[in-house]
Amino acid sequence: MAKTVQVYNMVKSDTLRSRKTASNIVNTIVELPSTEDVFIDFKKIVFASRSFCHELLTSIRNRDNVHLVNTNSEINKMCEVATKKPVVDFEIPNKEQILVVN
Repeated sequence: MAKTVQVYNMVKSDTLRSRKTASNIVNTIVELPSTEDVFIDFKKIVFASRSFCHELLTSIRNRDNVHLVNTNSEINKMCEVATKKPVVDFEIPNKEQILVVN
């Protein structure tokens, strides 16, 4: 049996900004049997912040049977950004710098 979590009906907003909102959704999912397929439905949701996406995705990453559905392109992109590890380039330029003294 599958369960659909209607995000809009839970939060009563088309904008998802906080980690707390994500935690509330995750708490709903955690109460369900781990063998049950869960569909998190983003119908009517226009925006989800990076912090919301990060909290949601890191909290459900161990459950293969949780699926995001009806996400728009902005939410998809934000989910991608939220799960990427930052790349820091510590390469020092090979230019010689001259200190000018007056």
